[in-house]
Amino acid sequence: MNCKKYGSTIGKVSGKNGGYFGCLGTKRGICDNKVKVRRTVLESIILHEVKQLLPTPKNVESKVRNLYSNFPNQIRQKERELLTEERKLTNFINFIGEGKGTISLNQALLNTEIKIDSLENEIGFLNKAYSKVIQAPTNEWIEGRLSHIQKNFSTGRLNDQRWCCGMYLDPSHWSQFY
Repeated sequence: MNCKKYGSTIGKVSGKNGGYFGCLGTKRGICDNKVKVRRTVLESIILHEVKQLLPTPKNVESKVRNLYSNFPNQIRQKERELLTEERKLTNFINFIGEGKGTISLNQALLNTEIKIDSLENEIGFLNKAYSKVIQAPTNEWIEGRLSHIQKNFSTGRLNDQRWCCGMYLDPSHWSQFY
């Protein structure tokens, strides 16, 4: 946190009654902002703001839905490309069957067959990947995890609010909540 007046750091300036936070620039004579805020008040404000950042089940659900919606779109796009290439192949074969074949037509036929094989492989890979992708958690699971986090913030069980903030702001500790 920084002081708005001159940008000095906000830190603990007094240890009385649990501690007060204020502009550290005031102690050094850089800033004239002498406002001090009790540590417990500041921690309550920060905890409130952190709670506002916690996701709701609807937000999580929409983000997960967006994440998983890309696979079907890619598969459909590749299937459309495959249909186009198969139509080309059919047209080439019909044209050659009518006796109008040339060397360049033969080369185009080979290229189309290679493209069809490639598209079939890609579609197969995408279908396998889509079936093996980690499935999105259910809404009940998401709501349970979020209510657990909210309960940890709201109950008096966590007496040390600094620990609580550290736990929720440091991603290395999040695994115990999920």
